[in-house]
Amino acid sequence: MVKPNGDSVRKWLPTIVAVAALGIHLIAIGNMVGDITARIESLEKHAENQMVHMPFKEKIEVFITRREAEKADDEIKSKLSTIESKIDFLYQQAQRTAQR
Repeated sequence: MVKPNGDSVRKWLPTIVAVAALGIHLIAIGNMVGDITARIESLEKHAENQMVHMPFKEKIEVFITRREAEKADDEIKSKLSTIESKIDFLYQQAQRTAQR
């Protein structure tokens, strides 16, 4: 009958623990690599999305500058003022003819 030798277990225990720890770390690294790969693919899809990341040339065609918007706004205000003055003039003429 062979008796277990406590010294041989103590001798191999650090090696067994190190191999187990290495295996656990390799699994964790594999999971991290998979997550990183998935994130990179997601970022690449996002970067290729033309609705979110429109090229500058297209932005110029689609969007107007603040100066252009303010100029158009000023023109609209000017035309509105002219229309209001014409309406006031016509209203006053209508009142005068009604009084006669």
